[in-house]
Amino acid sequence: MKSTGTTPRRARLLPLAALLAGALLASQAHAARLGLVVGNDAYQNISKLKNAKNDAQAVARELEAAGFKVQTLFNATRSDFNDGLEAFLRKIEKGDEVVFFFSGHGSQPKGKSAYLLPVDIKQSERSVSADGQSLEQLVAELNARSRFTLAIVD
Repeated sequence: MKSTGTTPRRARLLPLAALLAGALLASQAHAARLGLVVGNDAYQNISKLKNAKNDAQAVARELEAAGFKVQTLFNATRSDFNDGLEAFLRKIEKGDEVVFFFSGHGSQPKGKSAYLLPVDIKQSERSVSADGQSLEQLVAELNARSRFTLAIVD
């Protein structure tokens, strides 16, 4: 082929296309895929569960296989749950995709929000709202911080 001093149109567009593709990938690269997985079996004051921890471990493995960075909490006390949740919330940025999975006991006292229960919960309605984690509040916090939130309660 003879050189005419001009670059064929396709050859000029390829670097531009590569640049645009790189920019798109870079903007997506900032988004993280984060998971918080909680499995509570060993309740101290209410009935123990048999498979919540195993279910949570299985979900954590699947999320990791799908590219999520997963934080796990097993048999979390009130303090463990609160500390773990706070640490997880600090990691989330606006463009992130977030999955929250909880397997354990929950409660919904007299028309109030549903609560996720730590393993050291006492057996009273007052303890549920004082020591449990409000599912409604948790989902609202996750939604406010991320681009996408999926909450699964088992």
